Amino acid sequence: GLISAFRFSLSALMLSPNLRIGMMWPALKLAVISFAGNALLALSLARGMASRISFLTSLAVVMVPILSAVFLKERISKTQVAAILLCAGGASIMCGQNILQVVLGISNLSTLTSDLLALAAAMCFGGYTVALSRESVKYD
Repeated sequence: GLISAFRFSLSALMLSPNLRIGMMWPALKLAVISFAGNALLALSLARGMASRISFLTSLAVVMVPILSAVFLKERISKTQVAAILLCAGGASIMCGQNILQVVLGISNLSTLTSDLLALAAAMCFGGYTVALSRESVKYD
């Protein structure tokens, strides 16, 4: 992880003739968010099934309008609200089944932990998209 971060940072420095020192702080924030998402995804994949994790991680798309509303004060349309509710319903059915199994003693916490880690990764990936959209307009 750290080696990849160094390698990509070095590449960015070499390939960006217009790089300014003021760009480093936003780039570092984005790198931390991206690293956190990938680390959470790796932890999730180590504990659970890839099919479940890929579905839950794809909810990053749903996180974008929610996080944009919270941090960028953007409006969420009625269509977006409907889509968010449908996706949240599907995710809750998947995760809720695990919670019930853990409570009943049928399953251990590993799958539930994996689901929660995947949702946290999705939150990071959605946050990365929102942060990138916010920062990129400053340097266009």
